[in-house]
Amino acid sequence: MLVLFSTPDSTSGAGSVRQIEIFPTRRTQETPWSFTPRSGRGGRRFKSCHSDQLFFHHQVLTGNSPRFEQIDVITLAAQRLYLDDGATRHPRLSASASRLRSPLDLEIGTDCSDLALGITNLMANDHFIAQTYLKHFGDDSRGGILHGYQKSTGRNFPCWPYDVCREWEGDLNPLLIKPALLGDFRKLFEPRWDAALAAVHSKELGAEDRFAISGYFANLMVCTPAWRRVAVSMYNDHAKNFLIFSRQMKEKYGGNPDLPVEAIEMLERSEIRLDHDPNYIKAVITRQLMDFAWVTYHSDWTIIRNSTGFPFITSDNPVAVRQSGDLRVPMTRYLPITPGLCLSVPFDRARRLPPIDASMAPMGRVNWKQATAQGAKSINRLVAQCAEELVISTAHSVGIESLVRNCARFRVDADLVQLPSTEPDTRYDGTVIRVREVR
Repeated sequence: MLVLFSTPDSTSGAGSVRQIEIFPTRRTQETPWSFTPRSGRGGRRFKSCHSDQLFFHHQVLTGNSPRFEQIDVITLAAQRLYLDDGATRHPRLSASASRLRSPLDLEIGTDCSDLALGITNLMANDHFIAQTYLKHFGDDSRGGILHGYQKSTGRNFPCWPYDVCREWEGDLNPLLIKPALLGDFRKLFEPRWDAALAAVHSKELGAEDRFAISGYFANLMVCTPAWRRVAVSMYNDHAKNFLIFSRQMKEKYGGNPDLPVEAIEMLERSEIRLDHDPNYIKAVITRQLMDFAWVTYHSDWTIIRNSTGFPFITSDNPVAVRQSGDLRVPMTRYLPITPGLCLSVPFDRARRLPPIDASMAPMGRVNWKQATAQGAKSINRLVAQCAEELVISTAHSVGIESLVRNCARFRVDADLVQLPSTEPDTRYDGTVIRVREVR
């Protein structure tokens, strides 16, 4: 949640925009977040942190350019879990985790050419959803082939796991000092998917299995093109509102001579627009992946078995969301893991989590549930609505073809909401994630 308010400067009497932050999790000395003020011209400091049941975002805006402070979240978490020098490595992590040793310092607006020196000239068409996951939806009677349905065109076609859910250089990000960090995170958890899935099938789900599923669940939840689009929209909305609020406070109290008032007025008239670099958003989310995994690991899980005539489907944005409309009710996320299994995880903001500790058992319970035909169809409808472009099933189905056609205009989106405030010169902004039809 972001809270903006204006106070007069004690020496000049001019107003300055200030803010407080409301964090959805406990902040302790062990929490790997830290901020330091930025010096230099245009030093109006803006940090925002809000929650849409899960998303945390920290942003610094100044008169010069956006800058993300040096918060070494994923590396620090991984080192704390397994890689502290001299510490015993936990058996959940293979030697491949040593790739996470490099810092994740991120500076926006700097020359990134030096960061790309180690990147091969041959671009890779990386899977943002691994074949390891997709193959479980393949038709075994036909060698594991899938069937895809496009929302935008209505076309449907057979396809192999290798052919879909890919993006050029998807594992890389030139804005990170270690461009391959996201790919390294994926390599850490993807190889453990099959073994964890076998434990789910046998109902012998241990802590290691839950951790492996949580890590890859986090990747599927926030590292798809769909969620990058949503996050860009969130950042754009909050940055625009901050600038407009700053202009209003300047008109009322003066001060802040470097504020680009004319540009902000053009922004208000929709003559120009703000647009965050998607790689910046991707970098921010990459840094938070271990936090997302830790939240998932400690949440309550419901594993839904489906033996109905309506097998679960998946998509290019496989973690579907269900929001009740009541912000007091946790958002629930659904991940179909096979045509016969779906994982349901409610993300409760009120649950306080301990610092990341590899030896700690999960706090949440695992419940098992049998799907009804209506329940299976309801989850499939949600998956189709949340898909960005591609819905995937085991085999062609006229029913799924009709479902995708009916859900073609639905997608996941973010709405900026302004909450009521009784204090003067104060604005409470937040974000609500919705699944809705786009006209």
